[in-house]
Amino acid sequence: AFRIVISHQTYALVRSLSTSVVSSQESLNRPKAVVFGGNGYVGTNICAELAKVYDVVSISRSGNPVGPFKSGSQGKVTFQKGDALQPDTYREHLSGADVAVACIGGFGANDFMRKICGDTNIQAARAAKAAGVPRFVFVSAHQYSLPPVVLQGYFEGKRAVEAELQSLYGRNATVLQPGFVYGTRYVNKYMAVPLSIIGAPMRSILEKPGFRFVDVLPVVGTAFVPPVSVSTVAKATLAAASGARIEDDASDKIVKLDWQGMKSIIANTKIRS
Repeated sequence: AFRIVISHQTYALVRSLSTSVVSSQESLNRPKAVVFGGNGYVGTNICAELAKVYDVVSISRSGNPVGPFKSGSQGKVTFQKGDALQPDTYREHLSGADVAVACIGGFGANDFMRKICGDTNIQAARAAKAAGVPRFVFVSAHQYSLPPVVLQGYFEGKRAVEAELQSLYGRNATVLQPGFVYGTRYVNKYMAVPLSIIGAPMRSILEKPGFRFVDVLPVVGTAFVPPVSVSTVAKATLAAASGARIEDDASDKIVKLDWQGMKSIIANTKIRS
């Protein structure tokens, strides 16, 4: 009889190499998602959710996430520095991407909000389109019945992005329009604001049928739009990234999902990780 004897060290090395090859092959077979603003409150939750299906690249000016980041999924999430207004700082990461997501936003003076909520996301969408990324998801905001002067730059910026996506992507773009987004918001790696304390009870009350006719009223209806959990926004993003639509129509209009639409697309989309 003829036997081959190898040491424990050699066996461990062979196993390690074979596992690495399998892992690399699985990564090669996974689709790719790029998330603009993926290191913030909403963005990190979206990255973690997308990692159930995609290898994810987050693009932001500061790079690393604001708070602690955990992804219990199989996909890889990498955080890269890049300025959405300067495509040369991130163009290489768009290569081979199957979907791009934009969730950049902020509050301040009207000009600042118009730039950060509008121009920045528009440039990201244009760069993604130029790179051949076939789908785009944008985290916008609920269309409140507010006087035009209230957060004017914020809403003008968001609506400008939606109009640009209609031109660039048509039906291959999905716009999420949540109201107040609640969850655990990190100020830094050690300090968190538990927005769920306010948001979760409000949602459970305002989603009741008796409040559904009130949220469409001018001004006063704003207070009756149900909050949305950051988890719901993330799950709806994953469903939208897969190309899911609530209505299977032939129109070329972008898909707009309010809080009810997000719940519906999640319930009706089966994701295979």
